[in-house]
Parts: sequence; structure tokens; C-alpha cells
Amino acid sequence: FFFSSRRRHTRFKCDWVQTCALPICDVASALGAHVTVFGITPQYAAEFERRPNVRYVLSTPENIAARLRDADLLVGAVLRAGARAPHVVTEAMVASMPAGSVIVDVSIDQGGCIATSRPTSHSSPVFVAHGVTHYCVTNMPGAYPRTATVALTTATLPYVLGLAAGGLEAVAADAGFAKGVNVHAGKVRHAAVAEALGMQQRYEPWPATSSGALAAAAQTPGTPTGRVP
Repeated sequence: FFFSSRRRHTRFKCDWVQTCALPICDVASALGAHVTVFGITPQYAAEFERRPNVRYVLSTPENIAARLRDADLLVGAVLRAGARAPHVVTEAMVASMPAGSVIVDVSIDQGGCIATSRPTSHSSPVFVAHGVTHYCVTNMPGAYPRTATVALTTATLPYVLGLAAGGLEAVAADAGFAKGVNVHAGKVRHAAVAEALGMQQRYEPWPATSSGALAAAAQTPGTPTGRVP
């Protein structure tokens, strides 16, 4: 994302479309900012550009570098499920930003998507690098603990209740639930997790989503059904 003040164009970089990019875009546009959204999914362009002062641009190193030189604010949010976020903004790009500009790296919990980012805390939230103020607080929603807790539990409680009631059988019966399995029966079941931990030799995919295969996984020899008393 990029967002623009009256003085010059400011940029936000953001790739979590529903949970991050669109809400930030709404706020920035409503404040009168000129926003440039960088992404890799052109089919989202129309959804972004129906807002005033918003433009969608393909995310490439060349496009990002060209626009950061007059950016007031950069918000980085790149998500690769289960894996470390890639650095899409280099240190040289950060150094090219105007003095006094600001970076918010929402991806910091996954390692950060900006080369100069490093984790900060709510008690000491910012640091300056190349004249640019960086905000890289891990667990940013923790600033609003009740709201964050309600949002998280609303999304996860159905899975918790299903797991408590049915154990691995509940996972076996739900292909979407099965995608959340990281480790089972001594094997790493998520490819990105195995890669991040350097445990590719222990990686074995969770069984195909046929009911028979998943049921067999739930009844792995020596593994209880997982029912919770």
C-alpha cells in the first residue's frame, strides 16, 4: 500500500487483502490520502480502485523502488501461510525514502517483509533506520486485548470445540481443519513449517482428504483418537 499526504505521495505495501489491505485502504482514502496498492493479484484491482484516490499496481521490485522515493508512509503486510515472510522491500529502498517517513511492518510476526525491520514491543515500539521511523511491534492487536481476544476466539472457538468433542476424528472429517495440522505421529505435516525449521527430512503430507485416508490417519497405530475428557 502507499498512501499520500498533500505534500507528496506516501506508500503502503499490503498483501493481506481482506484482513489488512482493504481496511487500511478505506481509512487512508477517507482521510483524503492518495493510495497506491501494490499486489500480485490483479483481479483485486477493481475492488481497490472503486475507492477515491486509490490505484492498484503490480508488485515488482522496480515498481516499489520507484514509488518509495517520495513515500511518507509504507505499510508492509505480506503473508505466506506457515512460512517466513519474504523481504519485498530492500534496505536500499528504505534508504531512498524521505527523512521522517514511517514504516509499519505488519508482517513482523512472520519475520517481517522489510529488510530493515526488527521486532519491537508495545513499551518500546519504534526505532529509526536511514532516517525512517520503523514500527514493528509483534502481536500488534495486543494493543487492544479485549477486541483482539473476541475476534480471535470467534474465529477459532468452533475448531476448539470440535477438537475437544471429536479429537483427531473431527480433524479427519473436515478437510479445512486438516490443513491446520502441523505435526502428527512424529512427522511434520506442513511443508512451510518443515522448511522453516530445516526439517524437510521429517516432512510427510497429511493424508489426502478422502474420508478413508483421513480416518486412517486419525487411527494411527499407537496414537489415541485424541478425545478430550
